[in-house]
Amino acid sequence: MGGAIVAIVIERLYQRWRADADDFELWLNVNILTLMAEEGDRFETGMRYVVDGAEVERPHVIDVDLWNAGAKDIRPDMFSAGAPIEVALGVHVIKELKGGRDHNTDSAAIALGLDNTVRIAPSLLKRGMVKRYRLLVDGTPELTWTNQVADLQIRDLDQEWETPTLDRRIARIAARVIFILLGVIFFGGMLVLPFLPDGVRLAIGDALPQPLGLFVLLPGAVLALGMGIFMYGANASRRPRRAVKVRNRGLAKSPKTSSEMLIRPRDVEYLD
Repeated sequence: MGGAIVAIVIERLYQRWRADADDFELWLNVNILTLMAEEGDRFETGMRYVVDGAEVERPHVIDVDLWNAGAKDIRPDMFSAGAPIEVALGVHVIKELKGGRDHNTDSAAIALGLDNTVRIAPSLLKRGMVKRYRLLVDGTPELTWTNQVADLQIRDLDQEWETPTLDRRIARIAARVIFILLGVIFFGGMLVLPFLPDGVRLAIGDALPQPLGLFVLLPGAVLALGMGIFMYGANASRRPRRAVKVRNRGLAKSPKTSSEMLIRPRDVEYLD
């Protein structure tokens, strides 16, 4: 009996967690590691970064992640007129490095073109699918994309993470109101109380909750409540946090590959 109750509670919590997922969600994210020293001033550092005989002025290593965090698979027939989804990286790709990951991508047609654009051709993008490119690029990337799939929501993780939902904004306002009222009522009262007539102070003392410890604990409880509401408002919304869990779970299941050294001796030349 107890096990059945626990199972029902877990199932309800899981359904609530999944309620933040639309049927079709494709998420994008890019993590950037710069290889420049002193903002790339090679004349101060005395070295430059060279790959295959060509100098890279602003070398960066980026991880570009694409994953399906929706509740359903994205089917090939959903693509508009057979057109692919295109994600332009906005930066010149020098080469693809080891360290990329693939999970559940066996039926997904994803390719990086010579025009520095990732294309997803009409294909089956399974729920939980994750694709990671690790790339050496010249410059700082800026992703732009075209959506060619009906009913598909393409989401930028950084934007979703930094944009609070309505309930988070309300929580922040409520926490500020609680802190202000607590400060005015409690601390303001402590400052004013010594200047009140004796009769008024005695009346206030008689009106205080009994025992007196309750009066001491009450502001602490209100402060704790305000802090809890504030922390809720300060955290990212459930949707991007859920999407990150889907991505990380897929990356953990993907085949591990040895990472190529980002700076190899033959890639660095010292100036005279």
